[in-house]
Amino acid sequence: MLPVIDAVMIFGGYIIVKPYWEVIIFPDGGEYPNEFLFIAVPVYIIIWFCSILLSGGYSKSPKVVNIIKGIGIGTIIILSAYALLNEEMRFSRALIIFGAVWALISIISLRLLFSLIMPNNFLFKMGRKKRIVIVGNKEEGIRVHKIVDQTDVNQLIIGYVGTEDNMLSAGYLGNVDQLEDVVQINKVDEIIFCSKDISIQKIISNMLKLSNIQTDYKIAPPESISVIGSNSIKTAGDLYIISINSIGRVVNRIKKRLIDVFTSILLILLSPILIWFYLKNLKSFFKNIYNTLIGKVTWVGYCSNYAYTTFELPYLKPGILSPADKLTNKEISPEDATQINIRYAKNYTLITDLSIILKAREFFNR
Repeated sequence: MLPVIDAVMIFGGYIIVKPYWEVIIFPDGGEYPNEFLFIAVPVYIIIWFCSILLSGGYSKSPKVVNIIKGIGIGTIIILSAYALLNEEMRFSRALIIFGAVWALISIISLRLLFSLIMPNNFLFKMGRKKRIVIVGNKEEGIRVHKIVDQTDVNQLIIGYVGTEDNMLSAGYLGNVDQLEDVVQINKVDEIIFCSKDISIQKIISNMLKLSNIQTDYKIAPPESISVIGSNSIKTAGDLYIISINSIGRVVNRIKKRLIDVFTSILLILLSPILIWFYLKNLKSFFKNIYNTLIGKVTWVGYCSNYAYTTFELPYLKPGILSPADKLTNKEISPEDATQINIRYAKNYTLITDLSIILKAREFFNR
């Protein structure tokens, strides 16, 4: 929905400014052809949208710097393409710059407005930290604290709420029976319940008791690397997973798909050379390329002996390669494979996949 609103705002800005600019450019009368407003401007908007998306500007909690970076990259792409066009296809560099400035102003202003109107559903990262308390015993509370610290959440853990009456004396803000007072006194935005230390019945009871207070809830399963979330007792919400660059993020999934397509096309172009130096099984080679292009598999996926039942990592299609292919010793235990996969999902970047592909040359023959 946000991209549509952004597109309407940018297009509306062009509709308003175009007549005034035409008076300056064409003092003796004249106007830009319809192609400018109905072809060029939509192309500009699509390029800005794609750049903002790939820069992380359409995440649930966007950062101002990501939006600025996205618009900046998009503008450079537009101006570069503009310089290559024929003279009759060029309209105005000034209007491109105007569009970039207006896009920046309108998009950031819109995010600010949404952040003020719906602070719990749309958190614009401007230094405002979400105030969180963790309900659980010390050991589990510290573990969950570390998970949240590694997520893409602009948060402040203000303290712990214990499950026993004597927790206040142990440095806690209070115990679970005092949770309502803790939330109101400390202006808590979100509560994370450690299900290892508190029963589901008790969690639901507290959520019902706090239903009149605007607070989000999360549940941390034991031995999990994620925190399941709900913005209210009635609705589904977020999943805090252990990574600021998790493979599960939409922008990283798009990047991963782009790498798959780009690598496949490059391998096709280089195949006449690769045939002489690397390839032994041409049928398998081109089959892998075909399956990757249609999205059936990905070039780099999880290790095959990954312990799915223990950790909830984001879903990936079956991989031709895995992060373990960078290792000298390819014989790894399921436990080691799990840790390798967690690190891969946690720290994913484009360079990660490229480095695995370049180092695992034997994949040409798979």
